[in-house]
Amino acid sequence: MDRIYIYKKRKIIDAGPIQVSADKEKSVNWPPYVGGIILVAGVAILLTSKK
Repeated sequence: MDRIYIYKKRKIIDAGPIQVSADKEKSVNWPPYVGGIILVAGVAILLTSKK
């Protein structure tokens, strides 16, 4: 997975009972090795956490 999608809902018109909204999609790209680094960091945090 090399892309994350972020969705935002914006209210365009809010006139009493009438409401119009729009969804905006934005994608964030990164190289595949960044996902591996995040995965290793997450596992390290889980292994070193103390309850």
